[in-house]
Amino acid sequence: MWSIFIKKEMQVGRIARQLISDELNILLPREEEANIAVHFIMAETNIDNVQELEKTEGIIDNVANIIEKELNFKINKESTQYTRFLVHLEYLFKRISQQDKARKSKSKMYAITKSEYPAVNNAVLLLEEYLHSEYRQHLNEDELLYLLLHINRLFNAEN
Repeated sequence: MWSIFIKKEMQVGRIARQLISDELNILLPREEEANIAVHFIMAETNIDNVQELEKTEGIIDNVANIIEKELNFKINKESTQYTRFLVHLEYLFKRISQQDKARKSKSKMYAITKSEYPAVNNAVLLLEEYLHSEYRQHLNEDELLYLLLHINRLFNAEN
């Protein structure tokens, strides 16, 4: 779950529920706080429906699990590095799902970096395989490089 983002949106949901109660004298059930939060999350991520949001959350959870298992560490989901990683994933998913035509790349930097961090690169390759199964598209070398760099940053922050 995107706990860093959801805390903020849930707080807005609580405030909105209170404002509706105070200003309109309408007492909404507490569950409406979460519904309001979901609307903000969907607007922030350009996700069109709750099912797509749930699928994306599931993919993010699976990505985190693959990284943790492959590199044998626990991701701090409250960290700035994890937030940056989530933002990168959001844009990566968007490019993949929109079948961005500008995705072709030949990055020499990826070749150099993957040899420097073989364990992290193994995690990246597992993620590429997983994301290919979800989106039916392969990641280009620029995308693999960015994943490698972000995952390496997460890994180094925890170790």
